[in-house]
Amino acid sequence: MPMRWTLSGPGSAVWTWEVAGERIAVHASYLTDGLASLLRSAGDLSGGSRSTFALFAQEPGGNRVFFSGAAEEVFVQVVAFPDVYSTAARWAGGRQTWAGRVSTAGFLTDVRAMAEDLLARHGDQGYRETWGHPFPHDELRRIAPPGGPGASLRE
Repeated sequence: MPMRWTLSGPGSAVWTWEVAGERIAVHASYLTDGLASLLRSAGDLSGGSRSTFALFAQEPGGNRVFFSGAAEEVFVQVVAFPDVYSTAARWAGGRQTWAGRVSTAGFLTDVRAMAEDLLARHGDQGYRETWGHPFPHDELRRIAPPGGPGASLRE
């Protein structure tokens, strides 16, 4: 699977994405719901938005994944920030760790498959107990499945 969300311990997760011959690994903590943020971004793109971003918080830093210029392809940038919480510095000092254009449909398919696999592996209760947040069903539903918005998604 080219994309995976691994619950690596209580309140800790790693999002991995194999793309363009590279492996991206982004850590997230329970401080914000990184999976819900990524699924919201995918839902935005699925709904026709041309840009959005997801937040993967740690303490005190974190990563933002920016999506822009979405059409058949979307430009994706993964940017690490030293401090994502302070009002004065939350957007300062970003360092790009990966950037490239990817198929929008392929990205959405990968995100949806990753989330469905995660839910199948842990279930709602196991996910909540390990991650500290409820599984983001509503955000997953917003991502149009293959075949368009009328096709069904596994819950």
